[in-house]
Amino acid sequence: MTKPWWQSQIVIIAALILFFPLGLGLMWLYAPWRLGFKWGWTGFFGIMTVLAIIGSVTGSGNSEKTEVDVVAEATSTQKADETKALPSETAVETVPDTPTVAPSDTPPPPPTPEWKQGRPLSVENIREVLADSDKMIRSLDLGDAKNIAIDGGTVTVTYKGEDALSETDLLTIGAQTSFSVQRALFANPLVQTVTVIALADWTDQYGKTSEEVTTMSSLNRTTVDTRIDWAGLEDRVMSDNKLLFCISDAMEIHPAIYVRLKDKGCLTGSVR
Repeated sequence: MTKPWWQSQIVIIAALILFFPLGLGLMWLYAPWRLGFKWGWTGFFGIMTVLAIIGSVTGSGNSEKTEVDVVAEATSTQKADETKALPSETAVETVPDTPTVAPSDTPPPPPTPEWKQGRPLSVENIREVLADSDKMIRSLDLGDAKNIAIDGGTVTVTYKGEDALSETDLLTIGAQTSFSVQRALFANPLVQTVTVIALADWTDQYGKTSEEVTTMSSLNRTTVDTRIDWAGLEDRVMSDNKLLFCISDAMEIHPAIYVRLKDKGCLTGSVR
């Protein structure tokens, strides 16, 4: 029994669609189609084949390009990370530490004690106190000491007299200068001994001039605290230039002054 013509046509068309190379061969061998119709199908599938080939090539190229871009991007990122990880070759300036600022609530240092409260014994402090202290009429300038020596609580102050009227006046100057210095310095409880030396230029019988001790008076803390009243003693020293040396723990009067004293009063010698 012969199959209807349309059934064979369907078989050929299905072969063309599903297996077009095989279908094209079946169409040319068995399909009773017009020659132009066969060439139409052949051209259609030829175009489809060319487009498929172009699409395949293009897709492969884009894929390769995409892979290359991905690899390049990964490489660039890796280099950037390595660059960050490497230590910088640029020298970095070291910023000095900011000095620590004392907090505002830090108490200020204690003030320097007053002289009567035990200010430290130093040449500067002693000169300052003497310059501001009261002096007697014939006392030398207390702030113009030639030398100040400190040994623990022992203070020795040396002056030089220039304008004495006579040997007796030198004794008065020495007594009033010693009294003024000792009264000022013993106000500090740290002071234990005060020695005041007055110098002057003396010319001997041969005309030779030399600087010699004119008077020296030394008092210690025990004598001052137990025996001396500065206010009561001041008037007596002004009226008697020998008295201070008589009550001193140690004293010296230049022999030329001592021998010229008509009234030696309480003095028992020129040195003690």
